[in-house]
Amino acid sequence: VVAEHLREAPWKSLVDVHTGRWMKYAYFREVVSTGGAEGKLLQSVYPYRYLLHDARTAPLRALLSQPTELSPLRSARQYLWEQWRRFWTPALVLLDKTPENLLMAPFLQATFGPRATSFIFVLRHPLSWSLAASKWACPWGAGNVSRASSTGHTRRAAPPLECVDRLMAVWRVAHERMATRLPTLRSATLLRTEVDSWIAALTPLLTAVGLRPPNGRL
Repeated sequence: VVAEHLREAPWKSLVDVHTGRWMKYAYFREVVSTGGAEGKLLQSVYPYRYLLHDARTAPLRALLSQPTELSPLRSARQYLWEQWRRFWTPALVLLDKTPENLLMAPFLQATFGPRATSFIFVLRHPLSWSLAASKWACPWGAGNVSRASSTGHTRRAAPPLECVDRLMAVWRVAHERMATRLPTLRSATLLRTEVDSWIAALTPLLTAVGLRPPNGRL
């Protein structure tokens, strides 16, 4: 993503579905510069959602409020393609890694067509995911700061347990919704992060889409 993309991207049209506020350029630039050029940030066809932010206060049922396979207008495919294509280099497979695609899959399949879309859902243990997500989704007050122990080692801060517990509930409802939608997806694969060999897990998927499996370690 180059500077021209940052200036022209549809982030200018994105509005948070809960607060009604326009997305700030500083936030968009920060996310993209850290490797987070997710499709949800690069379009204005469907409402922008940030699941980790919403998980702080929104009711669990509100987190599942996503466009469905019944939502796309006929023009959605062309608009979305025109907005996304500038960020892709020509390739056999075009990839978007937006986490919320866990819930957006039916909409995206209906938009681009079943034969043009495939989904790979990478599943992580809910506790591991919750602890990682707590960096953004949990409050870190004065009682959670890091401090040096008597041995001179720095003790890492920990998020509030009630926040981690809520994130695990968010993981559960999101994945339960995804599981109910799997039968409607033409091509969907589940991968677990806790595997002995990522190469062994990915080789069948890469081969199926005509890509060469990696020779080394992942």
